[in-house]
Amino acid sequence: MYVMFPVLRFFFKKNAYITFFIYLIFYIILLMFYPFEIGMNRNVFIRLIDFMFGMLFIEKIKAGGIKLVLGAGAVIILNLFFMNDKLLPFVFTTMGISIFIILAFLSEYILKGKYIECIYSWVAKYSYAIFLIHHVVLKSVQKRFLGSEFSLFDGIVLLVINIFLIMVCAGIVEKVKDYILVMIKFESKKKEN
Repeated sequence: MYVMFPVLRFFFKKNAYITFFIYLIFYIILLMFYPFEIGMNRNVFIRLIDFMFGMLFIEKIKAGGIKLVLGAGAVIILNLFFMNDKLLPFVFTTMGISIFIILAFLSEYILKGKYIECIYSWVAKYSYAIFLIHHVVLKSVQKRFLGSEFSLFDGIVLLVINIFLIMVCAGIVEKVKDYILVMIKFESKKKEN
């Protein structure tokens, strides 16, 4: 995806809304007539819509108002009630984007203060480690529950467990990285002396 960024950036500079709208149409057609052997969740053309929404959000929307948040909440509720296997890729995309919109609004207008800033700082510090480790953790947990049926409550509990495991693993990765950097500095100082 990041290889495509310069091309996307070029078109976003020309007109962000038209670029996003054209890709949205391509995305919907791609979902309807999916021609690839690779799973949808791994296909860069399917995942690109999230990336492009992020670009549109940063470029034009920023922190949307309460109307955007209410719309995002409505999308989440509709997805919970009308979710089915055929719509699953679309549901994942719209849920992710909607949750992103709500979290952006909360962080901009509501969640302020010393304790919240502490959480933001922690997430910012560990975000790369989280990025590196989250797929591995999710896949490991997913294997254990393959074929299981979940209620909404079960899904929420599993999400919380996944987040906890990802945070623990990200913390370990970050500590190992810090240790390696200390050892590298120690070795380089040793060689200088």
